[in-house]
Amino acid sequence: MPFVERTVQDYGVVIDDIHYYHDVLRRWINATEPGKAKVRRKFMFRRDPRDISTIWFYDPELMTYYPIPYRDTSHPPISIWS
Repeated sequence: MPFVERTVQDYGVVIDDIHYYHDVLRRWINATEPGKAKVRRKFMFRRDPRDISTIWFYDPELMTYYPIPYRDTSHPPISIWS
């Protein structure tokens, strides 16, 4: 699956003007790069272009992917081409 790198903010993550959030992201909100206190840490997020209602967050410490849904779960699943 394609991936993008994003920082994690209080509101979650934004990819193509779509907001995503899950509690698993809380510990990474406003995280900084190790050894660089002023540089925001970027994380890898993957998404299936056929269904962008969920993205996959790679936790660098646990080396595991976690599903992250739309922040507003009332939105329907769509493809990137919709």
